Formats: sequence, C-alpha cells, structure tokens
Amino acid sequence: MKKLSIITINLNNFEGLQVTMNSVFQQSYSDIEYIIIDGGSVDGSIEFVRKNADRVDCWISEPDAGIYNAMNKGVLRATGEYVLFLNSGDYLADNDVLSFMSKELTGEELVYGDLYEGVEGQGTLTIFPDILTVRYMMQYYLGHPSTFIKRCLFENDLYSEDLKIAADWEFFFKKIVVEGCSYKHVNRTVSIYNLDGLSATAVGVGDSERILILSRLFSPILYNEMKYLIEIEKSPFVELIPKLSETKRFQYKMKNLVAFLLKVENFIVHRK
Repeated sequence: MKKLSIITINLNNFEGLQVTMNSVFQQSYSDIEYIIIDGGSVDGSIEFVRKNADRVDCWISEPDAGIYNAMNKGVLRATGEYVLFLNSGDYLADNDVLSFMSKELTGEELVYGDLYEGVEGQGTLTIFPDILTVRYMMQYYLGHPSTFIKRCLFENDLYSEDLKIAADWEFFFKKIVVEGCSYKHVNRTVSIYNLDGLSATAVGVGDSERILILSRLFSPILYNEMKYLIEIEKSPFVELIPKLSETKRFQYKMKNLVAFLLKVENFIVHRK
C-alpha cells in the first residue's frame, strides 16, 4: 500500500489541470497513488490525462453530481494510508514538499501544513494554528489542499453531496470537534490554492451552509447558541461564557450549552 493518495478533480479546466498534474509529477517523493476524477471535460483535459496515463494510477471521465460527488469517487478508489486533495488549478508548493511531509505522517489522523492562497507572489499565506479550538473550527477552516487525511476516516463517512462548498468544513468539524480525532500541524507551506475555484468565489454560500451543518450536528437546544457564537468575531472564547450568561433570553439554555462548550474546548486544548 502506498503511503499517500493524491486526488485531483477537474471539469473543463485544462490549463489548471496541467499545472496541478505537473506539480505532482515533479515531486521528488515517489510513494504516491495519483487519482484523477474528471467530470466529463470537453476542453482537452482528457487528452492531456491520456498522454500522461503512465504516471497516473487511476482516472475516470464521466458526469458527476458536483465537486463532493467527484471527491467521493476519488476516495472510494484510493488505497493509500493518507489522502490529499489537490484539485485542478491548485499545486504543490515545491518539488520536495511531499518528501518533507511524508516524514510527518506519523499516525495522526489529520496532518496539516500551511496554505498559500492566490497567485504565488500575489496572495496570502495562511498559517494554521497548532491547537484547534472549538471557536476556531466554528469560524474558520483547515486548508483542504494542505491537509493529509487518514483514509480510514472516510469509512462510512464520505463528504455530504448535498452541500455545494462546505462539505470539507463539515467533515473537519465533525472529525475534530465531535469525534476528537488526533491531529498535528506542520510548519511548512504545502500547496498554493487557486482563488478562481468555486469555494473561493461563492460568496455567502459557505456561511449559510455552515449554519445548516451546525443545525444537523447539534440538538435544537444548542443550535441557536452555536449560530450566535459564529457571529461573534472579537471576543476571546473564554469571554463568551459570561457574555452569553448575561443574556436573559438564553438563561434557560445556558447551563447545558456552557457545560458542552467547556467540555469540548478543554478536550481539544489539552488533548495530545
């Protein structure tokens, strides 16, 4: 079994696909299973894949039901210990990044590096925190193209295909906050994320989908308070407790909410 499966999904993004595939081909690390899931492109993408078929372990080209349906197709074909999603247009930071990161795949269920967003030299480097608190996971995200996911996490739990752009956020939130999966941050830029992608351009969709996700994950008693917490941007997490408890309309629900949040926050901050 190869250590790492890289999954690239594509639909009519010939130029982006070339960039992505070449960044994988140029890696000094070779213990890779490379999988390409194409949604039925008609722009020359498949011809390029065919020309490089000897360097691709598995590829298909057929209509799909959206990006997460395509990702799930890739997951179901993967056999590596860890999975990395590198969609067309995204590319690895340098030729040695997988060699470096492979040494960091030491058994944790999620191993994440940092993510550069935008055109190299004209973007922003996001350095993710070493400790993932409840507050952070509710408001922000992990870099999908910079996170190595242990494949066993997908057993009986694929991405939600009814969501347009936030199913990866849902997946990470469930695994880290609800299930308490092990994780590790590596201080290394893993990939460059193309800001022309769907998740970068669908303004407002992500927020509404996060609210929907939280309503699924938590009981109705906690749902409105979770929504309220997402809207708070400036107060540190520990300051939220007294602020919320002073709100009269929340008093009936606060006891259960505070107990839940403190339990999970403490678990995440102190778990190693």
